[in-house]
Amino acid sequence: YMAPKRNIESFGETVPSEAPTFYPSAVEFENPLRYIQSIREQSERYGICCIVPPPSWQPPFVLDRNKLKFPTRVQKTNELLVRRVQRLQFMKELAEFWDAAGSPMSRIPVVCGKDVDLHLLHLSVKKLGGFEIVTNDRKWTSVCEAMNIRHESRQHAMGALRKHYQQLILPFIERRCKREMPQATTAASQLGGETVEPGNGIATDGVGIIKAPSTTASAASAAEADVSSSGASAVSADEAAARA
Repeated sequence: YMAPKRNIESFGETVPSEAPTFYPSAVEFENPLRYIQSIREQSERYGICCIVPPPSWQPPFVLDRNKLKFPTRVQKTNELLVRRVQRLQFMKELAEFWDAAGSPMSRIPVVCGKDVDLHLLHLSVKKLGGFEIVTNDRKWTSVCEAMNIRHESRQHAMGALRKHYQQLILPFIERRCKREMPQATTAASQLGGETVEPGNGIATDGVGIIKAPSTTASAASAAEADVSSSGASAVSADEAAARA
């Protein structure tokens, strides 16, 4: 079913006329801005107009080809879905963390007019060694380049990324590390290692300090053998002196 067409004039309205179209000559269009200024009064009544330039007009290339550069990226198609899943999982855990903390994330931060990819920011800082190393070694410029943020005010972009990471991501990462530490300690115990207090062991695996019982026993046995041999030598010397 199609509704019948209604005449606009029956509602007391008038059909607007079409916007004007101009066909300037090559001479008139030598200076496009001057020509646009000359037809301004005629076009303002319609709010829009169409200008068809002459066939001989060739617009100049406004960009400097010697300075024209744009970044390119190599996309691994077999990893696109994996990265997308990882990003969604990271953002879900990050949002749940701040919801539990009582400060829900209302919106994604913006730097230089672009939404900040918090997952990419986390990966970029992690790849460079972590927040402390990036800050101490002044590697936030590399973080900007990794996130494809190229702005005239580079210092502003670096400070903004550092602020957003420190406020939104760093507390979440620290909490997750504390939560994973007991699990790693339990896993080390299940593998057969004996976890002891720092200073009492010999080797460490990054989670706890693990004893080396075989090495300790060997050292103790060697020490006992040295004591026994020295004692026997002393007795033999005394007996020889008495007989003499």
